[in-house]
Amino acid sequence: MKAVSDVPRNARQVQYFRTKFRQPQPEDQLSDLIEKARDDDFIHSIQVVPSLHLVLSDARMVDDIKQFCCAPSDFSILGIDTYNVSESIYLTPTSHTHLNLTDRRTGNHPLIPGPAL
Repeated sequence: MKAVSDVPRNARQVQYFRTKFRQPQPEDQLSDLIEKARDDDFIHSIQVVPSLHLVLSDARMVDDIKQFCCAPSDFSILGIDTYNVSESIYLTPTSHTHLNLTDRRTGNHPLIPGPAL
């Protein structure tokens, strides 16, 4: 206690302080997401209007797509699919085959995940 004014005046003031500290503060999920995007390189871009869109990727994923899907002679097909995760949430992942790797058992190139929306 630093001063006499720090002591509550009556029981009502004590109840007020208890309810003030007990109630969880509402979280702003959008501002938390934007703050995370500033710190994390995996969230490539955020679009908020007209609806929320996120592009999740890192530099290596983009470089792999350039290397394996954009070569004119030896290339991999970029696969894109959309999943309805919930009523208003959709996930659109991409994938391609890694042409420098070969599965010993099957002899095929493995399927590698790419950026997602």
